Amino acid sequence: MKILVTILVFLSVGAPDLFASGLPSYCEDDPGFRDELQKIGPVVALGASASSGLLAKSFPSLVANQMCLEQGSGFESKYSFGFGTKYSFLKDQFIQQRPKVIIAIDHLHHGIKNRKFNSPTKTYIDKEIAILTLDCKHSRIDCSPTGDYHYVKQEKFQPIVILGDIFAFYAVDCTISDPFISDQDSNDDKGCIDDYRKINQYIWQKANETPNLFIFPVDSFYRNLHSHRPFLYNLDGKLGSFYSGDIFWDRFHPWSKPGAQILANLVIERLNGLILNGTIASSITIPYIQIDEKYFKPFTGVVLIDNTDAGKYAGNKFRFISKQGEEFLFTFSNKTKSFRNDNGDWGYASNFEDIAGYSADRVGKNPLVIKIEGIAENGDIVLGNEQLSVINKLTADPRNHLLGGVILR
Repeated sequence: MKILVTILVFLSVGAPDLFASGLPSYCEDDPGFRDELQKIGPVVALGASASSGLLAKSFPSLVANQMCLEQGSGFESKYSFGFGTKYSFLKDQFIQQRPKVIIAIDHLHHGIKNRKFNSPTKTYIDKEIAILTLDCKHSRIDCSPTGDYHYVKQEKFQPIVILGDIFAFYAVDCTISDPFISDQDSNDDKGCIDDYRKINQYIWQKANETPNLFIFPVDSFYRNLHSHRPFLYNLDGKLGSFYSGDIFWDRFHPWSKPGAQILANLVIERLNGLILNGTIASSITIPYIQIDEKYFKPFTGVVLIDNTDAGKYAGNKFRFISKQGEEFLFTFSNKTKSFRNDNGDWGYASNFEDIAGYSADRVGKNPLVIKIEGIAENGDIVLGNEQLSVINKLTADPRNHLLGGVILR
């Protein structure tokens, strides 16, 4: 009953907007631009409930819409909510419309559940990737002149595949006796954390070996959000921090806004990167979805994640420098001047949850969270070019008033 009430409330609040359809205005206003965008497709999406949108907008459909493609008109999709093959659907799509782009962010999700990293699992992954990428070396893909996939060699046809790796939120640490499960359950039919680490390594290895396969880092995306760390959005001139509740309505399935829009733009970013490096032939890049400004909250502080040897520096006697050795100075708000005079500009924490204790005087409720590049021999903290670019954007926005900083180590 609780689930039903939640769904009804969700629909009543979001119903006017959730399933709204329609293409961007440029698809009608600029026919030449529309035609060039459509040439990047056709697009096919495969996946599970996160891709489908469930109670919200499907983010692969948003990607297609930005290319002036709609369901049944240059875009097709098939989502499943359990283990099941999409082989026949994909085979038909290859025959009917020769899709140039396959979006499969959560395609492997249900098929990998509860698996160990072993020969049958590798065989399963090999088969799924071969079907997606049309790998003629695999026994399932017959590219001979009389084979089902004869056109692959004849037309030199290979789709670009954006495949997600695995976030094993249901996995347990099988090195521990009875972890998270009752005495009646058995670890034999549970996926284990270390197995999923090896499975993901294998998936990334397959991408290195397969020219038209590109991995979307689902595991790190979800894992950081589930660890209470914000996702740093830095696209199309926009900079923002988004926590799990900002993106997902249940920690797994995205809201239409801004969740599905964020995921769609991350896929578009990957496609645009492939356009710019020549992997995808196109004279134009795909426009990003314009996310409403109301979702971009002002930054209130800085959290620097230090995964290096924290013992190389002590107290506040260090500088921030670029990789080229140039010093960078943080400017903090006068509101915390007295506190910082007594306690220093920077505090320290050993885990992200501890930072909540600093919220009043250190970093506020919406800090920028980035990793440092390293520690110099003299103890200076080195910021990479990408980190400095983000910080410069942060300080250039007058909405941001930084209370102070925390180093997480």
